[in-house]
Amino acid sequence: MLTAALLSAWGTALVAAGRYRSMLHASVAAAVVFTAATIVLVPAHGAIGGAIALLLAELALLAGYGRSLVRWQPGLIAIVAPARRLVPLGVLAAAAPLLVGLDGLLAAGASGLLYLLGAAVLDAVPADLRRAVGRWGSPATDPPAP
Repeated sequence: MLTAALLSAWGTALVAAGRYRSMLHASVAAAVVFTAATIVLVPAHGAIGGAIALLLAELALLAGYGRSLVRWQPGLIAIVAPARRLVPLGVLAAAAPLLVGLDGLLAAGASGLLYLLGAAVLDAVPADLRRAVGRWGSPATDPPAP
């Protein structure tokens, strides 16, 4: 979900900026990654290998989009930089519970908790979001009810 959300937002920005050639290059690179990963992973791991190949392709596309955004507007590095830490963290957080044998709801909960803890440790949570979360439920900062 994280990669899909970032791809949607970053892709929209690139289309609005007319950066079609950059998008094409990123898409071709992602297709190459997907093809190579599929050839290697699917025979050995079946559907799981296919899912991993798709995730690797999405990460390649995300890297290409991020690079294109920063080349177009260098000031956007502040937006793109946290993704360099959060996307690999998301992959690790999703894989770790499965590697130790958890499944279902327990694996999903463990993944979410690992991701949140990792984002906090890596200081990859934007300051405005940290401030907003810090105010949740605080009667002193909540607006009065209508």
